[in-house]
Formats: sequence, C-alpha cells, structure tokens
Amino acid sequence: MARSAVVARPTCHRSSPRSRCICGIRTQAMDRAINALPSDDQDGFDNALAQVINAADTLDHRIELAQAVIELRDQGHIPPKLAAVAVRELDRERSAFHLSSVSESLVILAGDRPTPVGLFVAMT
Repeated sequence: MARSAVVARPTCHRSSPRSRCICGIRTQAMDRAINALPSDDQDGFDNALAQVINAADTLDHRIELAQAVIELRDQGHIPPKLAAVAVRELDRERSAFHLSSVSESLVILAGDRPTPVGLFVAMT
C-alpha cells in the first residue's frame, strides 16, 4: 500500500474547515479510498469513504469543524449567515458538510489537490 511521504498534518490547516477532518492516523479504509482515486474507481472510493465516515464521524470532529467555520466567519472569510447554516447542518444525523470535509481530505491526501496553504501531499 502507498504510504504518505508527508504527515497528514497539512490537511489540518485552519484556513479550511472542509479539509481538517481526518488528521492523524491513516487507516486501511483511507488507503483504499485514496488508491481508488487514480483509477476513477467510484464504487471503490464510495465504499471506502463510507467506512472512513463511520470511523471519523465523532462529536469531536464535528466540534472541530464548527470551530473552524466560526474562525473563518470571525476573520471575515465567510458571511455570518453561511457560517450559521454550516454549523447548524453539522447537527444533523448525517451531515453533508462532514461528508464533504472527509472526502476533500482524502483527495488532498491522494495528492490530487493541494492543501489550503498550497502544499501537495506526496505518496510513495
């Protein structure tokens, strides 16, 4: 399996709440999702993503996302009404915002997109 040459911490940058969710330990499900991206294996990605979501969908992760949204609002990067909607949406049983955050983090870890600060994660 491919291993990240760069620790997953760049995806934790505070400037983007959508890419902060899965910092830390890489799991087999994360690796399966990441490995499905280059081959456009949508079913493989979706199946692995569901497993990652189940593991990552914790109160702590949702609070971290909400805090990031509030920071961005306070810094003037997003309108207050949009921030309120995003935070409120995180209270749903199945949060599309949380799903999007995890999905974007996996794309960044795969090296398909730079982190919010412009870094690419190298896979070896």
